[in-house]
Amino acid sequence: MCNRAERPPDFVPDPRPGFVARTPPALPAYPRFGFPGRGSWPGRHRPSLPTRDSASQAGVRGPDAAARRGEPNLSMESSEFGLDSAWQAEAERIPEESRPEKPGSAEVLDVIAGEGRPGHGYTRLGAANWQQSGTCFNAPMQPAVERRARAAAERIRRTAGADVERLRQDAGLPRTRLADAAGLDDSFLRRVEQGTVSPSVETYARLAAVLGADLALRLYPNTGPAIRDRHQAGILEALLASKHPRWHAYSEVAVRRPSRGWIDVALHDPRERTMVATEIQSELRRVEQLVRWSEEKAASLPSWDGWAQLGEPPTISRLIVVRQTRTTRRIAGEFRRQLRAAYPADPRDAFEALTTATVAWPGAAILWATGRGTAAEPWRIAAPR
Repeated sequence: MCNRAERPPDFVPDPRPGFVARTPPALPAYPRFGFPGRGSWPGRHRPSLPTRDSASQAGVRGPDAAARRGEPNLSMESSEFGLDSAWQAEAERIPEESRPEKPGSAEVLDVIAGEGRPGHGYTRLGAANWQQSGTCFNAPMQPAVERRARAAAERIRRTAGADVERLRQDAGLPRTRLADAAGLDDSFLRRVEQGTVSPSVETYARLAAVLGADLALRLYPNTGPAIRDRHQAGILEALLASKHPRWHAYSEVAVRRPSRGWIDVALHDPRERTMVATEIQSELRRVEQLVRWSEEKAASLPSWDGWAQLGEPPTISRLIVVRQTRTTRRIAGEFRRQLRAAYPADPRDAFEALTTATVAWPGAAILWATGRGTAAEPWRIAAPR
């Protein structure tokens, strides 16, 4: 978990602009930067903890846009360290032993901002939006997963921001009035409407309450987990090595309508005009969900970008390749009627159609992957006995 800094109830920043002051004993190792700004309470300055910013050798960041407006005489030009010149000079005055730890040596600090507590100099929500939120990410994501997550987050931000702007305009509210009513900084609200910031759910809830709108946040099951185990790539390689050349393979096929997801590999036989949506499963957990997802994604194959290049639309079928273990065998036996109803074709006919040039594809079927994926016991595709 993140180390959340306690907020000293009696701490009052130095009234001088751009000061560097010592913290009380509660936070001895972290100097505070106080800065005047539009989001500060009257007679107070905004305090904030320096963040561990990899772009800054001093380990701190410059003030936000609200502070910039509150002190127009201060230079805010960027420097090679990610700070403006005035803040860089102030940061270099901090003794080495008092600076924050180097980036990556600890989890992200939860900085002091965003509550708007009267009398303690805390800014109202959104006025210090440059600061870290306290959410910790302890390890990097898989690149493909991160790309999809970033794209989805950007799409949601822009859609939600456009909804806020449309509702505000329909209500005839100026942006400044909505910001005041929701307790936000108007510049932050502008960025919310543009979809360039990541507001909290509470921020959206405040805006929805003022605008008289309903806020909904749900997660819908779709493609299944994107986390791939160590067996799937090896089983896919064995499947591609086993197939007859008449089958053209398209891996990681993205479908969009009516269901969104990824099909592990789609096998196309141009002569028979057949397309087999193939899923690889190293485990069997929720059989009914597995069947439903495979059917929905197979039915969505016409939304694949490469569908038009196939010529005459092929007949769509399905194949599931399951890693053979004692557990998967037991589960398959326990739910054999459900699996037989979803994959009725004889597995031996499906195997012959996959590996030879003459046998027509029999329909939705199940095959097994045997072996351990080692040099002594490589993966092999086989029909159930």
